[in-house]
Amino acid sequence: MNRQNDPAAWTPRERGERLLEEDRFAEAAQEFSRALQSDPANAELLRLRSLAFFYEAEFEKSLADLDAAAEAAPRDPLSYLRRAETQSVLDETAERLEDLNRVFELDPESADGYANLAAYWLAHFDLEKARSAAARALRIDPKNHATMSCYAAIRAWSGGNADAEILIEHACIILEKRLEAGPRDFDPLLFYASLLSDRSDEPARELIEEGVRRFPKLPFFYLLRAAHHFKWGRPEAAEAGFDAAEKMLDRLGLRISSYFLGRIDLLIQRDEKEAASELLQKFLAWMPDNPDAKLRELILMRERIAMGEESLEKALEKAERLCELTPRYSHALLCRGVLLHQKGDEHAAENDFEQALQTLPSGSADRCDAARFVRCRSLSQGP
Repeated sequence: MNRQNDPAAWTPRERGERLLEEDRFAEAAQEFSRALQSDPANAELLRLRSLAFFYEAEFEKSLADLDAAAEAAPRDPLSYLRRAETQSVLDETAERLEDLNRVFELDPESADGYANLAAYWLAHFDLEKARSAAARALRIDPKNHATMSCYAAIRAWSGGNADAEILIEHACIILEKRLEAGPRDFDPLLFYASLLSDRSDEPARELIEEGVRRFPKLPFFYLLRAAHHFKWGRPEAAEAGFDAAEKMLDRLGLRISSYFLGRIDLLIQRDEKEAASELLQKFLAWMPDNPDAKLRELILMRERIAMGEESLEKALEKAERLCELTPRYSHALLCRGVLLHQKGDEHAAENDFEQALQTLPSGSADRCDAARFVRCRSLSQGP
């Protein structure tokens, strides 16, 4: 019998790798543990077991194996890269930059390393550093889907939505081909589902459900499922999705920014402003400089201003600081424009709306609102 067709002849590592392919992660971790009994300092085996632990939502064990892999093979950049990627997924950034710098010391041409660095700086809202890292990653590997996705976000934040759309389209093509060729790994599946969620309802739902089915102990596809339902006008399904994700995050002891933002948006839409504000304060206590959170703070302040419960000047001060932090963030410009309009500064409001129009996606409700204001302002001024 051919050895490849005889499981009894496989080594523990070979059985573990096959079990990983079959999404039997707990069993895979056991096989890698058996393999490590005879070779405890094998960095490749430690990284494989780390991956199995990650898919089982055993994050501390996953990171511990990556620590051990880095100690066993300190000149191998892959352990530092995997640790940085894991920290990124878990919204942990404390040691991520240190790991990435170590990657570049050992492999100056690491496209995945620079893609991760771009994502790191984007998470810290330093667009110039993010753009520089992403550009270098694409020079090294023009087909790196993670870099394209990150670059698209950078371009969108910088006011280049047309460029962002082109990058996302390229990333979708690359990811679709990669998934068709196999294997359908966690990272490309999550990336593709996330990108497709903005573009297409049913195809994205199919990918998300595949992710939920294959990685049932991880919260990420559950969160994406909830956000997707919200995005496509199914608030009840979105609420159920966020409820399920919240229970999972509580059980795992995790904080994920997409949960906070998605749940806050749902609460605002349902006119549960007090609950939205309470959750927002928890988020801001964790990430005080997050522009998306600050934008939602302004949206809630606008509601209170209309009811005479909030100071317009205080809201404008916050809007100014947000626009200084992200000068081309179209939704921040739009929000400041609304506040300036409430103040009666029509000229400044029009300027913000016109800038927002340059970057807001065509057909979006926000773009229609901004265009309506500029049009009305033009008509009121006469020829």
